[in-house]
This record gives sequence, C-alpha cells and structure tokens, in this order.
Amino acid sequence: MKPLLFNFKHYFINKLNNDNIFLKPKNPFITSSNHFKIKEILENNVISSLIDEEVPLLMQEKDLLFERRFCEKIFKYLLKEKTLFDKSWRIVPFNQGLILNFNIINYSIIYTKFENKTQLNIETPIYFTKKVIKKLLNIKMNNYPSIKTIFTTLLNYKDNLNLLNIEALQITLNNLSFNNKLQFLNVLLETKLLTIYMKCKKQIDYILIDLQKEYKKCFIKIIWKNIDIYLS
Repeated sequence: MKPLLFNFKHYFINKLNNDNIFLKPKNPFITSSNHFKIKEILENNVISSLIDEEVPLLMQEKDLLFERRFCEKIFKYLLKEKTLFDKSWRIVPFNQGLILNFNIINYSIIYTKFENKTQLNIETPIYFTKKVIKKLLNIKMNNYPSIKTIFTTLLNYKDNLNLLNIEALQITLNNLSFNNKLQFLNVLLETKLLTIYMKCKKQIDYILIDLQKEYKKCFIKIIWKNIDIYLS
C-alpha cells in the first residue's frame, strides 16, 4: 500500500478533551485485507479466521508496517501542532480485532499466525468469488446430504453441481439474502470439504488518539470498517 500523508485538514475533529483526540476522515482511505482462512462462525455472526501460511503472513506483516508508519505520521503531526507531549513518547498502534502470534528467534520477531474476528452484518455485502464457486462444482452432492439439502431448500436445485454454469451459480448465490448466505456458509464450514478464505475491502472509520501523560505513551487506534467481504 502507498504511504498516507497525514494532515488535520483532511479530518473532522469531533472531540478534543481528556487528552483524547477523535478524528473522522473527510475522504476515507480504502484498502483491502489479506486472505484470512475462515475457521468457524461464532455467536452473533462473528467469523473467526486466521493466516498461518508463509506468503499471506508476509503480506500481513506489510499491512502492519504500513499502519505503523501511518501512526508515526499522525504522531509527527501532533508533535508539530500540539504541545501536550514530546518526541520521547512511545507510539503504540492499536490493531483492531487482531491477535498476533510470533516467536523470537535471534532477537527478531518471526510471525507464525494472525488471528482475527470479524463481525458480519447486513449492511456489509458478502460476495462469493469464482474461486469458491469452482471448488463447489467439484463436490458430488449425493455424498453430502447437508449440501444437497441446502441447494434444494435455498436454490431449488437437485441435480449434480457439475452441471451448473459457474457464472450463473455465482450470480444466484450472491443474490441470496444475508441470512441465507450465512446459512450456506455455515453448511460449507461444517462439512470441512472446502477451505474458505475471506478478504475484506476496508476504509478508515475513525482514528482515536489517546494520550497517556503519566506513562508518556500515545495510543493511536485506526478503526477500520468493512465495506465489502469476499469469500474465496
């Protein structure tokens, strides 16, 4: 991702008290996340997912580095414009909903897994990509009653999946209601036949800057919101 230039002129300052600065971007920056492998759907439509493969791990590290650098730009601008703290303070980025698993080898941090929890809601569209549709078409429905049932009840389809057209099935699945998509995804996860990945298109919702004078720390929380979720 390209580095972001930070300037308070690009943000609405909604609240400035108790050493907290609340920023709302005028033109939200949009980016996309790496592929997280879906583990399960928890209560309240929360998806638990992870990254534990080498290439996606490296890509996620780049995302973290990008966010860290953006936080540093915010901090430098605060130093320039405010007099509440100085450059000796420690910057502490906040990674929303992300658990970092790592080992320390030769004094270096080596990431082994990133775990994430994502709240699904009806306002955020969920899309099935052609990649997951192609995986589906290789399943023989008669061997998996739960998949056959979901196709019969939701799509009124009883024949073999390999008779379906990829584009037609993709359109049909993406036209399902939010609850039906969740039901369909749940069945796919329960059968454990497919490894399903989730990638989100995200934008900055707001930035909360929490100044801890006592500890000389500046907590910078970039809160992203999902605007599209892609299953592949």
